[in-house]
Amino acid sequence: MNIPLAGASQIDGTLRRPDGRALAGLGLELVDAHGRVRATTRTEFDGFFLFEAVPSDQYRLRISPRETSAKLTINALAAIPVGHDPASIHLG
Repeated sequence: MNIPLAGASQIDGTLRRPDGRALAGLGLELVDAHGRVRATTRTEFDGFFLFEAVPSDQYRLRISPRETSAKLTINALAAIPVGHDPASIHLG
């Protein structure tokens, strides 16, 4: 039996406020170069987030529009390039 394998990466990071406190329970979206939401996740109690099995493309990370209480923006992440070789991308 032949099973085709597609390379995929993971993207993880930790979100914190300027004063160092974790941003817990915040909804995040991984948006591709065409503006489509490709994955969603929530930050953990310590601000950690993880997107698994991310195919090759160019992505932006944004706060979910459903987060009406969050008056935050993610400025530091303009684009996240994910190549064809599986990798782990860590965003500080």
